[in-house]
Amino acid sequence: MEMAEISFNRDDNTIGLQDALKDVFIDSIRLNEKLYNAFSEAYSAYIKKTFFYDKNNNNLVKGFLPESEKILKSTIKNIFDERFREEDFITKLSDTVASYSELARSTSFSQVYQNAHQKHESQSRKCICLKKTSFLLL
Repeated sequence: MEMAEISFNRDDNTIGLQDALKDVFIDSIRLNEKLYNAFSEAYSAYIKKTFFYDKNNNNLVKGFLPESEKILKSTIKNIFDERFREEDFITKLSDTVASYSELARSTSFSQVYQNAHQKHESQSRKCICLKKTSFLLL
């Protein structure tokens, strides 16, 4: 009985696709870590502003004064504004977009997207022309 030969040679396209997938996963994890940190900081601010410890009853009480709503909104806005403007966040976001673009190129999905987008645009133009023609016929 003859054993089948298994080829472990990989062409450049396969290696490029594997690298693109790896980069997408790594960059996505790094970006999601930044997003998680920003949202957890904002949630922590919310918890600190809406819950307080009642020393008389020895309980955690939920309380929310109308004036603290403005302070809370401002605090959360500042957290997101600060975190999403950090150079590290912008870099990670750019890296993630670039790695997804590379994955699209490696899988030829970018070409499929362009073809579908061009087809959609031409159909939209036809609809607009038909609407104008219909309007003129009425």
